[in-house]
Amino acid sequence: MLQIVPAILVGNITELKDQCEKVKRLDPSYIQLDVMDGIFVNNRSFTERVELNELHLPFKLELHLMVSHPLQEIDSWKDVVGLKRIVFHAESKDNLKKVIEKIKSSGLEAGMAINPETDLSEIVDFCDIIDLVLFMTVHPGQQGQQFIQKVGERIQSFKTLIENRGKITPQLAVDGGIKPENVSIVKSWGIDIAYVGSALVGATDIQEAYTNLTRN
Repeated sequence: MLQIVPAILVGNITELKDQCEKVKRLDPSYIQLDVMDGIFVNNRSFTERVELNELHLPFKLELHLMVSHPLQEIDSWKDVVGLKRIVFHAESKDNLKKVIEKIKSSGLEAGMAINPETDLSEIVDFCDIIDLVLFMTVHPGQQGQQFIQKVGERIQSFKTLIENRGKITPQLAVDGGIKPENVSIVKSWGIDIAYVGSALVGATDIQEAYTNLTRN
């Protein structure tokens, strides 16, 4: 069964608090926070870190690091409570194995995201040591973008590649442009998680939006 996880992309902690209050109505076990440095993508997210502890959020946090240097970014989150997983990009500038090792040494799950055009071979060798592969179904950095349906073909190719290499298959996830109109397509891909941003947090009635996503 496809798990729908709320994704929050905001520029300041006030917006973050407002969206978290909205998401609370869904009682999720965890949410994903988009973290952007303005370099890897043309957008910047909130800069507060330890201040998040003062929000006393009732759910775990997953970070989606859309940053050029995840090793440095990970350090800035060491005092934030409630972290579950850190997902970073295969296209980032740091040594990928070192990033995974740093995340794991912090007692967290490690995930690797891959952009729509990136060669799948960039992530295959790491599948035995990561917990999740996140396929971007948009170009990262902005919510509300057009859903790229051809990513479904990439996911099937990846599954075949993993099987042929004898690798362990981590959890598979998608992120970007997912709405009630296309969620049935996503479900047909046989993945585990779909991160949903604007279709949830931008909805007038978030509970109704969630119901529409989960019943299709």
